[in-house]
Amino acid sequence: MTTRSGAGPEVSHVQVSGGAGGVEAHYDDLLALAGLLRTSGQTLRRALGDTVQAAAHPALAASIALSPGSALDAEAALLSAAGPGGLVEAAATADGLGRLLQVAVATYRAADAGLTLGQDALASAGGVAVGAALPVLAPVAAVAGLDGLERAAASSAGLVQPVARGLAGV
Repeated sequence: MTTRSGAGPEVSHVQVSGGAGGVEAHYDDLLALAGLLRTSGQTLRRALGDTVQAAAHPALAASIALSPGSALDAEAALLSAAGPGGLVEAAATADGLGRLLQVAVATYRAADAGLTLGQDALASAGGVAVGAALPVLAPVAAVAGLDGLERAAASSAGLVQPVARGLAGV
């Protein structure tokens, strides 16, 4: 999605990919889209104000004497555009969707941070437990052959620091 209206933030793209295996969305792009929605809501509210002012304008009322039918049609069209299903609903919807999208991004960011903390804590706790048990497991590994232990260590590079902390008794 590309927007070049001159007003509000510019969004170069909103990329959503994935499917059954997952969804990837760029938070900054989603926040920019939320900003566009909120800006659109403000623009629609200004248009609503202009529409209501036009409906109440003295020139429109004075035109009833010249052309009653078209003046009443114009008045009805302005009130219809301003009313339910028109600018009121569009402004509220755009602003509401923008706010919801901002809340969703904040929620997903918090969930991501929580998952990262949980994964770090789990890796650290697991590494500490392995490190603490290593003095007991080392003789078994020596008997079984170091080749398997070396392969396990190479495939679990993220556990090296937690294992070292476990060996140090931290």
